[in-house]
Amino acid sequence: MDNVAASLLGGFVIVYGRDPAHVVSIRPSSRLAVAIVTPRVQLPKAKTKMARSLVPDRVELSKAVLSIGWASALAVGFARGDIGLIGEGMNDEIVEPHRERLVPGYRSVKRAALSAGAAGVAISGAGPSIIAVVDRAQSDARRVAKTMAREFARNNVQAQYFITGPSLGARIVRSA
Repeated sequence: MDNVAASLLGGFVIVYGRDPAHVVSIRPSSRLAVAIVTPRVQLPKAKTKMARSLVPDRVELSKAVLSIGWASALAVGFARGDIGLIGEGMNDEIVEPHRERLVPGYRSVKRAALSAGAAGVAISGAGPSIIAVVDRAQSDARRVAKTMAREFARNNVQAQYFITGPSLGARIVRSA
């Protein structure tokens, strides 16, 4: 549901509730740039299933509270157009520590991106791509992406990158 809602609505999408699910979409700041870097690594056929299996079923209360705070900061950052706060909200102590081993050199690539001006960095979905958010008014997203690719190369991993921005959602190009 969350991927479908994001594809259709665009922006920053929050899906909450179960039956029924509720969806909120927030249009991000026009200053938000996104650098995506994908390392060339061997992936298992059922990548998402395997990546999910790495995350523990139970989480310490302190980590859950910390992560809820970061997720809240992320949402408030999007609502306010505060890219620095969005970056802070990208921190994670539940999923990332278990999935980072799927991305060779992840920690050093993340540090390099932050040093190059990224507001926040995270593993994108199940990986191995890494997403960095950048405030166009403060940093150059292409420079951040190139820095990440160079850091992967220092870890003997080739990587490709592209720069994008948040989607504005699906649109009908042509109807029958």
